[in-house]
Amino acid sequence: MDTYEAIQTWPQKGQHFEEKLPSSYCAICGDDATGKHYGANSCDGCKGFFRRSVRRHSLYHCRKSRNCPVTKDKRNQCRYCRLRKCFKCGMKKEAVQNERDKISRHRTSEDMLPCFAPEALRKIDADTRSYCNYFHMPVDMRDKRIATMPLLCSSLKLYVCYLMEWASRIEPFDELFSDDKVHLCKTKVLQLFVFELAFRSIHANDVILLFDFCVIPRNCEDQESTFAFDIARIGSMMLDELVNPLTDYQIDETEFSCLKSLIFFDPNTRGLSENSDKIRNWRCQIMGNLLDYVSDRENDFDKNSRYGELLLLLLPLQRISWQLIDVIQYAMLYCEVSIDPIVEEVLAASGSASASERSLQRFIVEASSN
Repeated sequence: MDTYEAIQTWPQKGQHFEEKLPSSYCAICGDDATGKHYGANSCDGCKGFFRRSVRRHSLYHCRKSRNCPVTKDKRNQCRYCRLRKCFKCGMKKEAVQNERDKISRHRTSEDMLPCFAPEALRKIDADTRSYCNYFHMPVDMRDKRIATMPLLCSSLKLYVCYLMEWASRIEPFDELFSDDKVHLCKTKVLQLFVFELAFRSIHANDVILLFDFCVIPRNCEDQESTFAFDIARIGSMMLDELVNPLTDYQIDETEFSCLKSLIFFDPNTRGLSENSDKIRNWRCQIMGNLLDYVSDRENDFDKNSRYGELLLLLLPLQRISWQLIDVIQYAMLYCEVSIDPIVEEVLAASGSASASERSLQRFIVEASSN
């Protein structure tokens, strides 16, 4: 007997919504129904929950007595009891499979790649960080060093190596031409570098955590350093426009991994070959999977609102990354600061990608408003 059959046949220990609900209400939670879905009158929330549960073969467990109330306000508290209520009210897992079979006939073999599932992207992120041990930051920050321009560029070089390793672990990435692989990494590394630093700084004490025990403070502490003020200004922007919102929205590792992949797989990146259609397909999959994941978050009833807010978090990235380019290029051109050739290539590629960055801004605004 599989999980779904066990849930369907488990003895009912109590009743909720025993009275006959009008067809205009969801038979599962009592919310407004949008029609008959998979065999039962239901709202879009319960419809989506049932579909995702069946497609993913989700294994749920009840923390109480398998008798939790499934109401509009409490439907996200116990997914085991919610799924059992779906079956009890007449929803059929076969209807989900039939729907999927119809859709699959209109899709190519590239669609629905498992590596773009939110959990898979999170695991790729975690595995890459473990492999690149310089990503780990000690809890004790007493020995922290204030980032100078050479240290900042050193961190950026380390991140270039990390990004290449991360991208290589995403299986479809290998399908791209070599030039496209390198081009994506070069043009996206600055934005991803800024985003990664912001996320890893969520639990820091009002500083940006670089790699190798370096930090960017909010305020300039070294008045004699040529670039201390400029670096601190960028750090302050990151804290106010990225770290604080990421903290307020309590973004988790899975959402972060999905957003990072959306930034990277940009089909409008200038200079790509005919692979852009393939990359667009991948981005659409990631967007859909992120929306599904947000919908499954417990105690998060307004899924569309959170989804849009997550995308809007990316808007400051392009402006902050451009500011970072300006500061490093100024140091390189006018102050005879030695810059690693890898960093020079990244700056040149990122600076020439302005058309692509504007397309990313349009994508974020349009996607978050849908």
